[in-house]
Amino acid sequence: MRGLLGPAYDDTTPEQRAGITRASDAIAARWPDEDYGDWRRAALNAAMMVILGDDTLDGIATMWRDLREREQEARAMLTGALIVTPGTERDLAARAGVARETVRKALGR
Repeated sequence: MRGLLGPAYDDTTPEQRAGITRASDAIAARWPDEDYGDWRRAALNAAMMVILGDDTLDGIATMWRDLREREQEARAMLTGALIVTPGTERDLAARAGVARETVRKALGR
């Protein structure tokens, strides 16, 4: 726990440390595969922020909604770019870094 909190360890209560341990265990169980290490870190960071009072569920949920909206706008922009860029479906997919089915969907096929 001390390694996880670093210098902030001494500023936490035993209840906060216990909450972080419970959150860490639950998050590790939720995403046990090493491929999800980034997700585990993000989830634990958010859990710690809430436990330590640096953020709230409401604040994190607002951030998530804002980013989701931006993601949808970016997807629409990608669709527009795919529609006007010449090339084969395979070429467009490779250039955009997306699945060929994504290109087919954007092109209405």
